[in-house]
Amino acid sequence: MFSVCSPSGSSVETEDYHVILLQVSLQSDSLIYDLDSELSFPCSLKLYAAQALRSDHNIRPEYHRKLRVIPADSFLLNFASDRSHMKTPDGSWRMPPPTLPPHTHRRESHEPG
Repeated sequence: MFSVCSPSGSSVETEDYHVILLQVSLQSDSLIYDLDSELSFPCSLKLYAAQALRSDHNIRPEYHRKLRVIPADSFLLNFASDRSHMKTPDGSWRMPPPTLPPHTHRRESHEPG
C-alpha cells in the first residue's frame, strides 16, 4: 500500500490485512473510505487506485496483493479484531495503535451489560 501510514507516501507498506470500504455509485464516482490513508476522506476510487493501490507491475510476484471482497453486512456481523497482530511477542505495540476502539462483532457490541 502506498499513501497509507507512511509519512512520505513513497514507501511500501506490508500488512497482513487492510480494511477499506467501497461505496459504489452509478450516478457519480465510487468512493473509498480508508481510516489509515493520508489521501482525502472519503477518496474517489479512481484516485485511491492510482495513489494507494498502484500497479503490481514493478513488484515481485510473491508480493502482489490479494484482495477479498465481502458484503458490508457480512463484515459488520462477522469481523472483529483484538489487534493482537499489531503487537510483538512481549506484548508491546509494533506501531502506535489506532485511536478508535477495536472493531468487535456487531452482536457483541449490542449486548446489554
